[in-house]
Amino acid sequence: MTNSPCILYAYSTARGELDESGQFHEVYKVGMSGSVDNKRVDQELNETLCAARTKIFESNGGDILYACLSTAYKSRHALERDLFELLTTRHGALRESDKKEHFTRISFDDIKVCMETMIANHEGVWTSYNRLAIDHLTQEFDSHTIKLGPKYNGAVPFHRARADQFIGKTIGKIRNGRYITRGYKFGGSTSAHDESASCTTADFRYLIMRDIVSIEKVL
Repeated sequence: MTNSPCILYAYSTARGELDESGQFHEVYKVGMSGSVDNKRVDQELNETLCAARTKIFESNGGDILYACLSTAYKSRHALERDLFELLTTRHGALRESDKKEHFTRISFDDIKVCMETMIANHEGVWTSYNRLAIDHLTQEFDSHTIKLGPKYNGAVPFHRARADQFIGKTIGKIRNGRYITRGYKFGGSTSAHDESASCTTADFRYLIMRDIVSIEKVL
């Protein structure tokens, strides 16, 4: 089992509640996805009416903010708990009745500050719903080449070792359907970091999001 990255996300639910004095407070959904994709958020949004889904995207400027974090040192559930603690203890957010992932009495800017703290502490990077909607592991990108990204030199050694396995290859060479072909390692073939663990699709996407590798079209 690898320590694959996870996603922490936050968005306005496009609704709110009134406090005792009649002041309106927006309600935000804050949660965690164990996979680096849009499946968890889509599942939540698909449980609402189509019009509500549209309204939620409009309330969030047409996109939903994600923080992609490393789970090398803490489990994804521990990271989620840490974020919830930051929201409630540092910024005074209140949970909406019994819905543990719904928060109010807090601004979205304060939620972003908490997510920035998580990013700084856990080798994270900002991404979003729209950015993850671009799936590089498809036939459309088969002729694109994986190259050294602008942040390769500043990456930790086992991330560089992981990237080294892919650099110079095309997407068509490394994918099997929408997944990474078996045989690639989580920490690279020469790294002592989880040497026996396989590199997952999420691990590969993490390299792209952190600009450790880039995907370029061959002209």
